[in-house]
Amino acid sequence: MEENKTNVLLLVKKDCDFAYNLRKELLKYNCEVSYINGFNELINKLMLIRSSILFFSKDTIDEFYAITKFMNTDLLKRSAIVYVGNNFDDVKEYCKNENFIYCAPNQVVSILQNILNHYKLISHSKLMCVNNEKLNVVLNNYLTKLGFTQKWVGFKFAKECISVCVNKDFNLGSLTTDVYPYVAAKNNTTASNVERSIRNAINKAYAVTKFKNCGLEEFSSGTRKITNRLFLACLLDKVSQEEIIKEAEYA
Repeated sequence: MEENKTNVLLLVKKDCDFAYNLRKELLKYNCEVSYINGFNELINKLMLIRSSILFFSKDTIDEFYAITKFMNTDLLKRSAIVYVGNNFDDVKEYCKNENFIYCAPNQVVSILQNILNHYKLISHSKLMCVNNEKLNVVLNNYLTKLGFTQKWVGFKFAKECISVCVNKDFNLGSLTTDVYPYVAAKNNTTASNVERSIRNAINKAYAVTKFKNCGLEEFSSGTRKITNRLFLACLLDKVSQEEIIKEAEYA
């Protein structure tokens, strides 16, 4: 994917003609357009890219509502969310968020340039400066509550993976190609050992606490498979919302 292209994600269910026509217009603006068919696919895609423009419609309003809880997190704070529909009441409570744009179906093509300009303002914002001493304390607290023990190697590696993502702007979508190798090199070990140690630590901690009442209740039922990527993504999201680790924020 070319670096100067804008990532656009189209949530598609029924109205394929609308999505097809919108994609044709977006390609004129040098956009990289992807069709997305569900919430899980959307989350996976967002983890692979740093920022994007997301288009939702009435047919994908359930996915829209599901993603809104991430609006002010690192997952979406440099993305623009566009809802294309005729009923303003469905989404008006989100209009106060600067990431959100609403338009009618017959307007979307005419305001594409405005949408792209607004997205550039959001996506070019600089990342926060981090107080790593406080970040270390926050990570220790979270992991301990989740049942991790500091003597576990996976405890240390999980912390370092999160620290790398926060400080180096690494992305968990490149966990195996960037994050694990970086942590491995730092600790004179292999990427596979980093992955395995974190996985073992997650399994041991879950056996003790089931991750209940620790901010990761979505895993407590045992119905979702807890992969390293998903666990670290949830932990990164929780940690990134902690104001205490932020030294400064740049516009």
